[in-house]
Amino acid sequence: MKYFYIALLSMLFISACSETKDEETIQNPHPQMTMGQQSSTQMFENPEANIKLNERKLTFENVEMLVPATWLKEKPTSSMRVIQFFSKNNNHLVVAGFYFGNRDNMVEPNIERWKSQFTEVDKFSKIDFADGKNVLVQIEGTHKNRPSEMVKDFEAVPGYKTIAAIVSTNKGPYFFKMVGPLDDVNKELENFKDFLNSYKKK
Repeated sequence: MKYFYIALLSMLFISACSETKDEETIQNPHPQMTMGQQSSTQMFENPEANIKLNERKLTFENVEMLVPATWLKEKPTSSMRVIQFFSKNNNHLVVAGFYFGNRDNMVEPNIERWKSQFTEVDKFSKIDFADGKNVLVQIEGTHKNRPSEMVKDFEAVPGYKTIAAIVSTNKGPYFFKMVGPLDDVNKELENFKDFLNSYKKK
């Protein structure tokens, strides 16, 4: 009887470990990213974002926008992200959404931080959309590939690109960002432009 209970406890332990592993897999659809990674921007408590997706209509604060049909929603891989999509055309490309509160002064520091994620910037541009309410930022160059900005060591990878949408709301800017190989990211550029052009106030 003693050995029976030992065997039973062993089976329960193994089963519990298996369930935990399954949950981690579901919560982290992109294993190359680190769950809960934080950036140097997190110097204050994360404010609550008012963001919802109904089919393709994304609403946040006083704004409505249409998400491209090729962007599929998934569970964010970081506590810093308020929403996350991956591209149906290339599921290695992720669109991460961020919100830092009613802080318009976060726009330029964020752009400078995105630049600092490159060892060398070959091209940089900012284009206004929706009468200046939205901005599209493009950065090309040699990227510092690493699990998070808190990690000092990185791999310098040339031919990378960041595209980011900065969307104004009545409660501060929302940020939508994608990083990846230049050719792959360029294929999503028109989707970002369509996303920004769909801007409408509620």
